[in-house]
Amino acid sequence: MINDTKAYGESFYAKHRLNNAPSSFAVYVVGKYLKKGSELLELGCGNGRDSVYFSSKGMQVTAVDQVQEEIDFLNDLNYENVEFISKDFTELESNKKYDYIYSRFSLHAIDRESEQKLLLLLPSLLLRNGLFLLEARSKKDISIKKEFGNDHYRRYIDFIEIQEQLTSNNMKIIMAKEERGLAKYKKEDPWIIRIIAVRA
Repeated sequence: MINDTKAYGESFYAKHRLNNAPSSFAVYVVGKYLKKGSELLELGCGNGRDSVYFSSKGMQVTAVDQVQEEIDFLNDLNYENVEFISKDFTELESNKKYDYIYSRFSLHAIDRESEQKLLLLLPSLLLRNGLFLLEARSKKDISIKKEFGNDHYRRYIDFIEIQEQLTSNNMKIIMAKEERGLAKYKKEDPWIIRIIAVRA
């Protein structure tokens, strides 16, 4: 992972705790793809808002983030059906399999080498017909100059390339879109990639 991403997370989430509103992507996948009683792994859970939302909808959730202080804070809240783990999600072991792997705004926070490593690992972490649920910032984002900004690392994702990488790693794309209007925040309306892929 990227060291300044961890430092940024430590600072950001210390100021943005107890945000219980789920992201629009979490609401979208719950309404369309997730089944109650299934197991979900979240990569880069941040302040835990989506993980807590998934658990409230009947999911058994494992949520991973490298910011130890935030993980400790979330574990102290004793949410039901959520296990928060402090770990680099590109270093996960494949001794457990999940129905879903959820990655919102975490793939673009790691470098290309770490991305390759993670994508190779995906099929071994998913049950047969398990889904990878991805939302990330697109390379088409007009604010691409922020890629090596002052606060944290951001590597914009190429829409075609990420699909090719997933396909080459035994994943089948079942939904893919690249557009604005998916993750508006204050005055920002970035280009966003959403991909749902199934373990082939």
